[in-house]
Amino acid sequence: MFNMEALILVGGRVGGHTDTLCGSLSQSLSHDFSVRVMNTSELNVNQCTGCECCKGGRPCRFDDDMGMVIDAFDSADLIVFGTPVRFNGPSSQIKTVLDRFQSVWNDMDRLEHKVRRMCLLMTSGSDSPDPNPNLKIFRSFCCSFGGKWLGHAMLTGTDKGCGNGQSIVNELSDTISGSFI
Repeated sequence: MFNMEALILVGGRVGGHTDTLCGSLSQSLSHDFSVRVMNTSELNVNQCTGCECCKGGRPCRFDDDMGMVIDAFDSADLIVFGTPVRFNGPSSQIKTVLDRFQSVWNDMDRLEHKVRRMCLLMTSGSDSPDPNPNLKIFRSFCCSFGGKWLGHAMLTGTDKGCGNGQSIVNELSDTISGSFI
């Protein structure tokens, strides 16, 4: 298992609850994976404008960090999305990255054909957020790229402190490890 790669795409601010939990998950996964963590708040990724410049195998009109994200996605066997819940949806930073995969969707031969396992780690300031809008978005993304959905974990009540985030990380790490046996 040590020759597999994991990409953790963090959609929260550096040092925030989501970033912290994704960092803990990275450490946990590093025993079995070569892990790359990319925080979308540190990337220069423009919003997809729907211009369709990328149709027919042509490159996106934006020359930004998205190429680096797509390359990391392409080489990964596991993709973990991390996002704070914002109005029951994902952060704008990670949604921008997801939307920019339109250029890959328009040229599916750009990616290595393999099944990538994907899962979602969410944090929420609320004690009782609705995870379903996020789950629909990330599951749809997973299906669009032929992935295998592993599930999700959510830490709630972060407005009151981080709570027991390590148990969430351990649970998700166990789910991930079990999927590769």
